[in-house]
Amino acid sequence: MVAVAYCLRYLPSTIIAKQLLDAGDIGHIHNALITIGQFLPDWRPTTDFRQSVSARQALGGGVLLELSHELDYLQWLLGPQQVLHAVLRNSRELDLEVEEIADMVMVNTRGTISTLHMDFLQKQACRRCTFIGSKARLEWDLIANSVTRHSADGTVSCYSQPSWDKNGMYLAMLEDFMAAIAGKPNNCITLDEALATVELIEQIKKMATQGKVQ
Repeated sequence: MVAVAYCLRYLPSTIIAKQLLDAGDIGHIHNALITIGQFLPDWRPTTDFRQSVSARQALGGGVLLELSHELDYLQWLLGPQQVLHAVLRNSRELDLEVEEIADMVMVNTRGTISTLHMDFLQKQACRRCTFIGSKARLEWDLIANSVTRHSADGTVSCYSQPSWDKNGMYLAMLEDFMAAIAGKPNNCITLDEALATVELIEQIKKMATQGKVQ
């Protein structure tokens, strides 16, 4: 039995967001706006970030692979994506050999446009996704573990548990894997699903323009 550890699918706010989207709660989804950023030197403060797996090309570093959780959940929630435009950049701040900033525009088969921003630079961590629909706007904050719905009728908190122990996400993933081993119903991420994410990353790299931040 093999499964891939895209753990964000087990975050409670992720599950709520998927339930609402699958139910058509916000109507036809016009756009998805995804932002994730965190200062790489803060990730592992006791080690030299330049020698980490995140920073080294030979070890598969760079924001696209390190932060591929966003690409996984995007395709999980909205279906296969086609890259329309991508820009990969290196900042003068960290000066790594891998991309430290990635900006992409994608589209799915239903015409939903998704805009993604990833970086290793933000001093205060940010991990958010906004879905703009024909009925409402859904704002999902992965760090705050919250989902909020905005519509003409007002604003409603669909879920908010900021103090939830994030370790529960990993425990739920392990329990799901054990269920899979036992032949029971499960939601484990398959190799084919993970392969689709890797193929999307390769598509991004092939299409991307690259450069330094001025």
